[in-house]
Amino acid sequence: VGSRNTFMVNSSRGLGFISGGTNANLNTSSGLIQTNQWTHVAFVLNNGTGYLYINGVQSVTGSLSSVNTPAGNTNLIIGERIPGGSVPFSGGIDELRIWNVARTQAEIVANMNVEFCGPTPGLVAHFNMNNGIAGGNNTSIIKVFNSVNSGDGILSNFALTGTSSNFNSPGSAIQLPLIDTTISQNGVNLMANDTTADRYQWIDCSNNTVIIGDTTSSFIATANGNYAVVLSKNGCSDTSGCIQIIGVGIDETQTANNFYLSQNPVQERFQLINKNSVKVNVSIRSITGSIVYKKLQVSDHKIDFNLSDVKTGIYILTVEELGGLIQNFKIIKQ
Repeated sequence: VGSRNTFMVNSSRGLGFISGGTNANLNTSSGLIQTNQWTHVAFVLNNGTGYLYINGVQSVTGSLSSVNTPAGNTNLIIGERIPGGSVPFSGGIDELRIWNVARTQAEIVANMNVEFCGPTPGLVAHFNMNNGIAGGNNTSIIKVFNSVNSGDGILSNFALTGTSSNFNSPGSAIQLPLIDTTISQNGVNLMANDTTADRYQWIDCSNNTVIIGDTTSSFIATANGNYAVVLSKNGCSDTSGCIQIIGVGIDETQTANNFYLSQNPVQERFQLINKNSVKVNVSIRSITGSIVYKKLQVSDHKIDFNLSDVKTGIYILTVEELGGLIQNFKIIKQ
């Protein structure tokens, strides 16, 4: 039996997989692949069982225990059967991915309309067909890029100009992972509205530098300025717009020398020195904005704090004079 393995759309617009001609076959009903519209197709081989999916829906499954594995290293051909004569595919191909793991139906559905932006476990080849200009003159391009490794695809028998036999627009079929870059603001508290990102990093827009330690979905500004957050999801990153904070330390220059901490980082117990013994409200908030400690209308020269019940981390201590003057301290609880 021959060693050809072919995943194809057949002449009756059904989807099929053939191994070695007659060695192992799997075919859907006819007419399931529509003409002149994008259709997502997938073939999965898992422990001798094959699955064919159309637009994320399983169309057929069956035993493929006798799939033939070629002994030689014959190159993969996209868009034409190999070997055994020229049988080209009459249509467009986009976002071709090859995996070394059996993808589940849920995984196929979750990613079939999404481009990957970075390395993805199990993905051994990825041709997104994006390196040409849709309908343009691409005659200088000789390959399509493989974003996973150096195994790029060599283009053969393409005109590479005009609206056919060329790079074309995928329409709305492929979208980058959606990242909500909007921010909610409550005073000096900023919150990324997308709480599903893999990573967050707040930055100072004045110099585009990262703010050390601020890597959660929320941020508390301790100085006036412009701030943004970089969100990462599924290997893609996007940055929010810059939000201006002007409410930190209103007239703070008048209070900057009136209060200071006995230590920072702080242990369980520390003191805030109230130089002029003025009456103040003091509070400590977590980086999510929750108040973890509060004292109202105290005028002690040395204001004592006991954070024995507070977890280690970064907190904001706010001192508010009854006249409205505010000073914030970023403290590190060890």
